[in-house]
Amino acid sequence: LIVGLSAAGRLRAKREAAGTAGRPGQPNLEVAALIDAGFETLGPECAGDPEAAELVFEEALDLDEDAAHAYVGLALCSWCMGDPDQAFDDLDAAIETAPQDPLPYFWRGRLWMEQEEGEEAYADLTQAIALNPEYTEAYLWRAAVASWPLENQDQAIKDLDKAIELEPKLPLPYLRRGELAFWHCLL
Repeated sequence: LIVGLSAAGRLRAKREAAGTAGRPGQPNLEVAALIDAGFETLGPECAGDPEAAELVFEEALDLDEDAAHAYVGLALCSWCMGDPDQAFDDLDAAIETAPQDPLPYFWRGRLWMEQEEGEEAYADLTQAIALNPEYTEAYLWRAAVASWPLENQDQAIKDLDKAIELEPKLPLPYLRRGELAFWHCLL
């Protein structure tokens, strides 16, 4: 066990010891293809094969230890396999590797939401939006966190309005706005 290092640092140390360290700083189409294949193997909503996808993401990291989206993929595999602690570690590694990438913050926010940690979820989704102000899905999920468990209906409506502004043909924000208005009338 390698102690005192982050998840990304431990992975790098393991790869260096095994002689499989990547070539940092070089764009790699093979890595991108592996990451795409990993997400395809995982499938939407964990409908695919998370164990096989995990191997694909690990192969991508063997080629490029700084491939943040491969860490995100590993996190989603861990989440699908019921290991949220490992998912958090992998998302932390993705953020450490690419702190300006909104995707790891988005997924960590979603994971915090599943763990019923509203403040943490809201903070990570807010960071994803700060890094990409046109990230419609982040607005939708932040609206969900704002409406419950944070019970900030006004913020939820603002986020849904922004999602509508960004993608006016997307039906979900209209539905969520209607639900919020309905429940607000009943309370």
